[in-house]
Amino acid sequence: MKIDQAKALFPQGEGEIALSYLLDRPLSWVRTSGGFELPEGQEEEVRRKARERESGRPLQYVLGRWDFYGRTFRVDDRALIPRPETELLVEAVLEKIKAGDRILDLGTGTGVIPLTLALEARDKGIPWGKIMGTDLSREALELARENRALLSLSPEDVDLAHGDLFEAIDEREDPFDWIISNPPYVDPALKGRLQGELDYEPDLALYAPDHGRAVYERILAQAPAYLKEGGWLALEIGDDQGDWIRDRLAQRGFDEIEIWKDYSHRDRMAFGRWRPGREACLKI
Repeated sequence: MKIDQAKALFPQGEGEIALSYLLDRPLSWVRTSGGFELPEGQEEEVRRKARERESGRPLQYVLGRWDFYGRTFRVDDRALIPRPETELLVEAVLEKIKAGDRILDLGTGTGVIPLTLALEARDKGIPWGKIMGTDLSREALELARENRALLSLSPEDVDLAHGDLFEAIDEREDPFDWIISNPPYVDPALKGRLQGELDYEPDLALYAPDHGRAVYERILAQAPAYLKEGGWLALEIGDDQGDWIRDRLAQRGFDEIEIWKDYSHRDRMAFGRWRPGREACLKI
């Protein structure tokens, strides 16, 4: 089987990307090597992966790897698939972060947010402070730990702990400069009415009660107990939640509130800076 024939086994637009991962070749090589004949073992793997993709399973899970912010992470159905919008969240944080900042990522999933921040710090020679990720799902946390090892990071570089939001934080911990989260924010009423590939991703990472707002409410109520004065809360949000989250941040005592848009010019990120005294510190 030639490269061009192998491309055609996948849905339109996915063949080149799939083969780049499966053959461990640059995308440019795949695009210009249509006549290359695949060895028998590789042909069998490509056919098997194409059948798996044809069943509806997301391409990222089929491949078992996916790039995020220029690095390859292990992905599978233990955690949400990393998305380009989350790269924008990381990029926005990197614009504001400073040396020594302590960072907490809630609902870390594959670990792409804290691991990427740690790697960017290492590559740029800028020492952040403590970097930590928490997750309620033990399976997702194990995947994050696998990615930490894959990317040659240690527990000292990124601490990954099991717990529901702030549950894993030791009360003796110093407050954080950053609390970041891409929480579940899809209305459960939409389950089964969205693109079929979402059925393969964990419900825990996608859906939240109260029209997708419940986890935000918990984060907003608890975050002040764990943020330094002037610390930032950075959230990925649904594209219909910008106005609502802006109001809730203000009501909870945050200022310098910003709503950033994604590649489709839809509301996708919310930032607010904690100012003690504007709202009573709540723990629920």
